[in-house]
Amino acid sequence: MDYYGWIVFVHAITAPAFVMTMIIMQLVVSNIMKRIPDSPGKKDGTNFIQKRWHPVVDTIIIVLGLSAIGIALLNFDMIISSSTFLIKVIIGTIALGAAYSNHFYFRYAKRKLARSGKNPERLKKMGKITPVFDKVALIGGAVTALIGWYINHV
Repeated sequence: MDYYGWIVFVHAITAPAFVMTMIIMQLVVSNIMKRIPDSPGKKDGTNFIQKRWHPVVDTIIIVLGLSAIGIALLNFDMIISSSTFLIKVIIGTIALGAAYSNHFYFRYAKRKLARSGKNPERLKKMGKITPVFDKVALIGGAVTALIGWYINHV
């Protein structure tokens, strides 16, 4: 069985899904949520995002990371021999690292700090750094996808 072909297929599906979820969440949903005044409707929207949408995004991020690792392991010689591939891997690693940090550490650390009411300074610092990681994931993911498109089509 050709595992490499399936890994590339999964990667080709999850990479654009990752970029699109970053674009939708950061450029559309977050801006809309900022403009909605506190209300039961806003609370329902927030609950939907946290309970329904975040698990989908988390799954995409995990599967994308696993497929990237699979491709890197099975194609290591080709990646090392091409500067374009190396740049793609470096930018992609930074983008995924930012996404993993936000989705699997900062999100839960911020919730825990907010619930506890302790250390508001740390919560404020986290609130300032998470948008930076969001932008790194957004821009890095889009650049990585474009480099992948360039490698395969030009």
